[in-house]
Formats: sequence, C-alpha cells, structure tokens
Amino acid sequence: MSDVLAFAETRDGSVGKSAREAVSTASRMAQELGGETHVIAFGPPGIADEAGELAGYGADRIFIAEAERFGNYDPDAAVGAIAELQQSAQYAAILFPASAQGKDLAPRVAARLGRGLATEIVEWSVEDGRIVVHRPMYAGKAIATLRFPESPALMSLRSNVFAPETR
Repeated sequence: MSDVLAFAETRDGSVGKSAREAVSTASRMAQELGGETHVIAFGPPGIADEAGELAGYGADRIFIAEAERFGNYDPDAAVGAIAELQQSAQYAAILFPASAQGKDLAPRVAARLGRGLATEIVEWSVEDGRIVVHRPMYAGKAIATLRFPESPALMSLRSNVFAPETR
C-alpha cells in the first residue's frame, strides 16, 4: 500500500508536459513511501509508444488503454479503470494534473472511491508514513495544510510547480 498511481493525460495522441510532471512527482512520492510508481494512460492506437517514454520519468508500470474511442477524453472509462486499479492495488496516493482533464476526472474518481480530494497542490511531504499536502487558498493569500486520514490520498498537481525529472 505504498505504491502511487499517476494519471497521464494525453492529447491528440501524445503525452504532454502535465503527464511528465505527474509521473515524476508520483515517482518521488513512491520512493519516499518505499513503493512503486504506476501510470495509467488512455489514447488512440499508437499511444503505447508515446506513453512508454514515461518510464524515463520514473514509471515502474504503465497501464495503457489504447483504442480508437480513446482518441477523445472518455471520463466514464477512465473512472472505471482507475477505480478497478485502486481496488486491486490499494494505492497510497493517486495523482492527477490540474489540467482540464485532470480537473474533470479527479473529482469523479474521488466520488467513486468515497474519498476527499486536494486540488492544485503546490507542495507535499510524508510525515509518519502519511502524505501531507499544501495548497493555496484565498487567491494565494493563505496556504492550507491537508493530511489524508486514509488511503488513497487523491490530489491534483498545480501546473508548472513540480518540474519533471528524468530518472
């Protein structure tokens, strides 16, 4: 229960910067927790080759849903797949980019799993084996500190805050 799952957003058959940010951050978090980094990506035929590059950003396992119908964002399929992965793997955390897709998908997954969601996080740490995150509020005038009482910790990562790092 120390593995971390990252949702890798794809657009027009390619993996973008937000996916690399999410995977890289998930990798650092999984290392701190002593687990692996798993990634899930959806896309049209050929996306597996694109998503394979995420191994260079710390992905230990990459789950690909590759079909013509995934050429466009399909939230119902994504929610179902992520919920199934959570049920079988019991992730410590699930990370989403705070992109248009991530902002739509993350609350749907949180509702399906019956968990809270921390949005637009700008910092994270592990304290006593639990994930703690910080997110701005009141137009950035205050920073909220959130502790997750149970797993998985669901969060979206503010864009351009967590630099993607290759392994």
